[in-house]
Amino acid sequence: MDVKNSQYLSYENTVRFKTGNFLLHSHHLTYPDIGLNQVTGYGHRDDNNEWEVERCLGTPGYGDTVIVAGDMIQLRHKATGRYLAVLPDIAGVTEQVDN
Repeated sequence: MDVKNSQYLSYENTVRFKTGNFLLHSHHLTYPDIGLNQVTGYGHRDDNNEWEVERCLGTPGYGDTVIVAGDMIQLRHKATGRYLAVLPDIAGVTEQVDN
C-alpha cells in the first residue's frame, strides 16, 4: 500500500516520518552508556528511515487492518528490527546542528 497516496494507515504499513527537512532515522549504532539504538533526524531518504506500524502486544486483530483513532501502535525499525522507545531522559546530543 502506498501510504502517501492513501487516506488510511494500516498495520504492517511501512512509513517514514518527516518534520521540516529531517526524516526519523535509526541504524545499528548504539548509545555507549545504555546500549539502545541511536535515533536521529536525517536529511536524506534511505532505508534507515523506514518504520513498520505494528500492534502493541495484547491488541486484538490481525493482518493489515486499518488503524483507527485510539489504537495503540508501536513502530519497528525495519533495518534493525528494534522498536522505537521514548525515554524520560535526554539523549546524548552534539552541540553542532548540520543543516
